[in-house]
Amino acid sequence: MSKYALPFLITFLAGMTTVIGGLCSFFIKRDNSKVLSLGLGFSAGALIYVSFMELLRDSERVLHSAFQEHIGGLILMVCFFSGMIITALIDYLMPSYCGIETFEKNKDGHNHTHEGINKLYKAGIFLLIAISVHKLPEGFAIFLGAQTHIETAVALAFAVSIHNIPEGVSIALPVYYATGSKLKAVGATFLSGLVEPIGALLGLLLLGQFFNDITYAIMFAFTAGIMIYVSFDSLLPMSREYGDGHFSIFGVGIGMFLMMALESLHVLFE
Repeated sequence: MSKYALPFLITFLAGMTTVIGGLCSFFIKRDNSKVLSLGLGFSAGALIYVSFMELLRDSERVLHSAFQEHIGGLILMVCFFSGMIITALIDYLMPSYCGIETFEKNKDGHNHTHEGINKLYKAGIFLLIAISVHKLPEGFAIFLGAQTHIETAVALAFAVSIHNIPEGVSIALPVYYATGSKLKAVGATFLSGLVEPIGALLGLLLLGQFFNDITYAIMFAFTAGIMIYVSFDSLLPMSREYGDGHFSIFGVGIGMFLMMALESLHVLFE
């Protein structure tokens, strides 16, 4: 098992960089609605960019090469909208989160409603699930790559890590504002980060025989559907509600710009 120790360690450390994003909650005042507006817009922008420019694009490329183009397009559409529909059903069926505190006052002097806090909590849960599903094949890929070329695995782990930090912010921010607990916010990012070493364990147990490019493509399209639903149903509306239009769109722009810049760095380290 010693030959698996270093690949597993590399994968674990890459996953734990998600916690760095979660630590942002320690530096944010919970009654600052402008930061919340900017942060939710940032999360939405980052997720929308990743969904359309990375996940769906990669999924489409694989499915179109594996099947006839119209069949690949149909599979992509079914997986993407399945992610949206299932998320909508879960959103409808998920019970309200109890035991949460309201904010002090918003900028208009009115208390944020229990319904608004509950929406934030749901958004945090959905983001935790969606981003974690996305991390599973990343951990799998890093671990398997390390079996042959450690240098390549380290470069891939670094590229994944710089994506994990803003993803940690996206998970932690709604959880922190909904619960008021910095520990829960960081804990959520820790759980998400653990998915990558879990992916490594799957790599060790399965060694790729049950996972292939088509499996990843289906997972990516489904995850994109989850992220798009959460972004447009929860993050963007709440971003405008808790701040103003300018802070919301600034956050969206910053999120998209950062993910585009990180994608460029990712290419350099491939």
